[in-house]
Amino acid sequence: DAVSFTPKFFFTQLRENFDRKASPLREEASRKNKDWHTVVTLASILEREIKTPDDFPTVSGILWKRLNAGWPLGADATLLYDDPDGSLSAQDLRRDSPYNTRIRPGLPPTPISNPGKDALVSAIQPTENPNLYFLTGDDGKMYYSKNFAEHTKLKNKHIK
Repeated sequence: DAVSFTPKFFFTQLRENFDRKASPLREEASRKNKDWHTVVTLASILEREIKTPDDFPTVSGILWKRLNAGWPLGADATLLYDDPDGSLSAQDLRRDSPYNTRIRPGLPPTPISNPGKDALVSAIQPTENPNLYFLTGDDGKMYYSKNFAEHTKLKNKHIK
């Protein structure tokens, strides 16, 4: 029998493959009392927001702190997911969207990408650290800060 290759069939195949490969991680998240949807959504943000997997655990720690405190996550990648032209303007940063984690606390309603294993592991096992802010400089490096004043200085220094 020939398989009818429809968008629904394709999505189902992708989802089943993800579920099969991520099953051990889902079990680990459950053992750590972490909601799977939250883990996958947070991992999807790491995947799109952070350039190098080495930074995933540290940023995950920051995002979990912000999430648990009820703060906005401040991840531009979530806004880009919901942006029709794929670029961010000052107006976009203020746009009322469920994907605007600059102004809305909590997670966006859905994952914004298909996260890889490194991002999923980091979402389950974040690195505890004293920082509350992160940014990627124009040089591609990550910069971390403990407070908004430090964050602003780093932003002015590393982003033109």
